[in-house]
Formats: sequence, C-alpha cells, structure tokens
Amino acid sequence: MSRSITVCGGYYVDLRTDLRLAIRYWNTGSFKPIMGKYEWVPDFLQLIAMANAQHTLTQQPVDMTYDCETVGLDEYRLPDLHHPGAFIVTQQFTVKKEMAHVKRFYSRPEETEHFQNPNWLEQMEFLFNCPWIRMKGANMKFDLRWLYVRSNQKIICSNFSFDTTMVGSLLNENRSNALDVHTKIYCPRLAGYSDEFDRNVDKDRMDLVPDEAMLPYAGGDTDACYEVAEQMKTQLLQDPALTSFYCNILHPASRAFEDLENGGAFIDREAFKELESELLTAHIQNVSEARKIMGGILWARHSDDSRPGSMNLTKKSMLVDFLFSPNGLNLKPKMFTAKPDKSGAKVPSTAMEHLLMFSDHPTAGPFIKIVEEDSSVMKTHDTYVSGFLQCLRPDGRFHPSYFLFVGNKDEGEGGAVTGRLSCHDPAMQVIPKHTKWAKPIRRCFVAPPGYVIMERDYSQGELRVVACISNCGNMILVYKQGGDLHVRTGARAAKITPEQLMALKKLDKEAYDAHRQKGKAGNAWY
Repeated sequence: MSRSITVCGGYYVDLRTDLRLAIRYWNTGSFKPIMGKYEWVPDFLQLIAMANAQHTLTQQPVDMTYDCETVGLDEYRLPDLHHPGAFIVTQQFTVKKEMAHVKRFYSRPEETEHFQNPNWLEQMEFLFNCPWIRMKGANMKFDLRWLYVRSNQKIICSNFSFDTTMVGSLLNENRSNALDVHTKIYCPRLAGYSDEFDRNVDKDRMDLVPDEAMLPYAGGDTDACYEVAEQMKTQLLQDPALTSFYCNILHPASRAFEDLENGGAFIDREAFKELESELLTAHIQNVSEARKIMGGILWARHSDDSRPGSMNLTKKSMLVDFLFSPNGLNLKPKMFTAKPDKSGAKVPSTAMEHLLMFSDHPTAGPFIKIVEEDSSVMKTHDTYVSGFLQCLRPDGRFHPSYFLFVGNKDEGEGGAVTGRLSCHDPAMQVIPKHTKWAKPIRRCFVAPPGYVIMERDYSQGELRVVACISNCGNMILVYKQGGDLHVRTGARAAKITPEQLMALKKLDKEAYDAHRQKGKAGNAWY
C-alpha cells in the first residue's frame, strides 16, 4: 500500500481516506463519521469549571481548542439592506476528546450585547489569558481577529500556543492544510464530518443555518482540531530543529502579524485621490500620443466608444493589428503565442519582452515606449489605487491578512506555494519600489495623528544568514570587511570592478542603483 501511495503522490489523502472509510464501514456498518458529544451552552461557565478541575487534578497545563463560525469573511462588514453585517454566529471550545461546548448568537445585536456584558467578557478574558490553558486552533489568527474586532478590541489572546494550519504546512508543504484534510489524515473517526455541510451551505450567510445542522459542524471543528493538534504535536516533536523553528520563529511571527492586522494601515484619502487624478491624466496623455502614431483608421477600429478619450493600449488585437499586420507597420514577429488562431496560423506575441525587440524601429519604438509606460500607469491605478481602496474598512484603514503557510488557493486558503509570507486584501507586500509611481503610492500611507512612521531594514539579512549557515569563507570575508554582496554581483554583471561601481554612487547615483539592483536580483535568484 505504501508503494502505491507514494506513486500516486497527490492522491495520498484520497487513498488514505477511502481506505479508512472502508474500515469504518466494516466496523460500524456505516460510512458516517463518529461524532462526539456536542452541546449548546448558554455560556462557558461549565467549560471553565471542567478546565479548573482538570488542572487541579493534574497540576499540568490544560489543552483547549477554539473556533468560531462567522457571517462572511470580513469582520468589519457593516449591515445594509441585503446583508446583516459581520457577526460571530457560534463560539465553540473543546477541552476533551469527543466533546464540544457551543454558544450560538442568532443576530448581530445579540452577539454585540453579549460582548458588552461584563460577565461574558470575564469568561472570555479567562479562557484566552489563563496561563495554564494552552489554546490551539486551525488558522486561529483568523478567529482571533474576529474576536478582537467584535469585542471592540477588548479580547486579546495571550495563551494561543499551537496552530494546526501552520504546523501542517511545516510537516507537509505539498498538500492542502485545511482542517477537513488534516482530519482525514489524523482523526479517522471524524473524517468527512464537514463534507456535506461544505457542499450545501452558503458560508456568507452562516446565520441562516438551522441549529440541527450547525451543532455537528461547529462542534466537529474543535473536536477534530483537538485530536489533529495532538497527533501533529507528536509528529512535530520528532524533529527538534523543526520544533524550534515553529516555537521560536514561526508562531511568534504569526502573533506579530496578528497585531499588524488588528492595527491596520492608516491612509491619506486625499493623497489617494490626487494620485488617481495624476494617473488618469497620464493615461489620457498616453492615449493621445498613441493615437497620433497609429492614425485614425486603425484607432477607430479598436476604440471603445463607451469610454471616450480612453483606450486599453495593451489590447492584444490592437497591438497585433498595428505592429504586425499589413494594416499597420507589418513588422515581422520574432515570438509567437503557444496557441494558434482559428485558421491554425501563428499569432504574434504581445508580451513586452517581444515588443521591446522593436525598440529601435523609428515608429514602433516610440509607440512601444508609450504602451510600456501606460501599462505601468494602469497597473498602478487598477491595482494600487482603485483595487486597494476596495479593501478600505469602515475605520478608514486597510486590515490585510498575512499568510505564513502553504495554502490551497482553489479552496480559498491563500498563502504562497513556497510557504513564504504573503498578504491579501490588499496585497501590501507587492507595492512597487522601483517604478515611477512608487514614491507617490507610498505618500498615501501616513502615520495616524500622534505617531510617526519609522523604517528599519537589515541590509542583506538573508545573505548574511546564508553566509553563516553555509560557512562560506568568501561571503563571510566580504561582510567582515564591510562589503556589499549586491555590489559584487552587480559589478560582475556589468563587467566592472566593485570599486568602479562604488565610485558611481557619487558620480551617477541612478546608474549605481540600477547595477546594484541587478546584483540584488541575481543574488535572490541564486
């Protein structure tokens, strides 16, 4: 069996699940998961009493898992005519296998009232800050964000110690790290507990789910997570280096990014408006210049009458028609798309890499320069102005989500395929540094009243770590002498000495920066 599973690779979870379902059917006569004892509770006093009793008996930390079901994914969403607004539908805890205590809120006002109740807040404060409780969860940063926002910033968790999503990504970066997948691997009795619910429920309106459907799903989440966390912890501890990485770097980093998400990024709306105006003015100017070069007939063929004065200058059919057809310049293409047209003929590529091959052409060159510039203009407008502003929350800030784990994008889990840090809604990490519009974009992000923005950077931090780990004598020598490896690599690429490149720093800063940036890109690639 292990040989066939290894060969099938990506089907490992499916094969393992099917095998366990067959065993479950043989043992019980049913494919249905074996659910625990889950109960609705008016509050968490009984849960707290159980935790206290367990701690008194064992004098050991008490493991507990937490999860919440929510209306939608945006904890800041306000009510409107078509939506009740964001609120937590259920809060659930598991302190013992095959058990779950679940509290339900049926409306936003009811949930808000509870979080304004001193007794409820006292229970929450105890559960999330008791030093002998080890709180665990699955992608729990999401749940803690909701708790922070919906409690009006009163509930902050200090005893969160283990996240199955992040640990699962460390243990196996090549699979989905959703809780339902982990359950199928580590908790056979509950495998498939959420499948039917996930297929049939609109997660944006969890408030409409009836109690009889909600209880096994909500309780199953923390019950499954409890057992998954136990199994994962055992597996993680088999690798001391990986355990140290999670405990000392990854988990603390997640808590730091949780603070960033809660605090948000303050913006200057007027600066955004000014930038949008500048970009649209630049676009109209580019369109006007491009029209002069193309001529009226071709322009009319590809223009959009619904947007007078505008034109998508990267429109593939327009570029092919003007640059490579007898209607236009009739240039001989050097690159083609992988897919031919309907007649089977090759289609010239409109990738910028291909277009720049004609930069020396007296007519095509200026036109391509305009297209390249306008591509940057519209990318800046559509992504970093219009797109970013769609993520603005009611408090006037961006509250992006940072992912420190590999996720399955098809399932909306997010995260980069390599597992490196990524950021969504908005993608703050990818704000450009080296375009014409980089500084105007950064001017839109300001400090709140009474604060300043401070920038700190470890120069070549990654390379210094690599130098130490690899014990590379050349790299270590460069750094001991106060050198710069980006300059070394950039100088080699430019076929000059590092000293000559350093001299450019005073004579031609722009050229120096360009060569050093190429060296930085080369070092990152290697």
